[in-house]
Amino acid sequence: MGTAWRNLWTQWTFDGRASRSEYWFAYIAYTLTLFVIAMLPDLLRPVFQVNLGVSMIPSIVCTILIVVSIFPLWFLTVRRLHDIGHSGWCLLPAIVPVIGVLILFSWLCTKSDPLPNKYGPVPNCS
Repeated sequence: MGTAWRNLWTQWTFDGRASRSEYWFAYIAYTLTLFVIAMLPDLLRPVFQVNLGVSMIPSIVCTILIVVSIFPLWFLTVRRLHDIGHSGWCLLPAIVPVIGVLILFSWLCTKSDPLPNKYGPVPNCS
């Protein structure tokens, strides 16, 4: 999961492929990070035995993280689509509210092409 998280923030390119495990581990780490930041005041309240009140800091930090991560997550999703042999333009069906999102989700869950394709060699899954 650490490698997937590091690749999310260091591979700022549409070139290449991202394995299914790299994609999903990066998204799990991203979601857990947002959850922990959002829950931080509630997690710290028993430790300090005081009511911290409603703090805007976790909301601001989560908003900044979401804005900063738009492009890295976009790059990762396109590389994942490359891994199954689809173009990055295949993100466009996600514009359609339900059906498009389900189609994209099914593609993101699809097993990787076992052979090199026009987008590059098979990614290292280890």
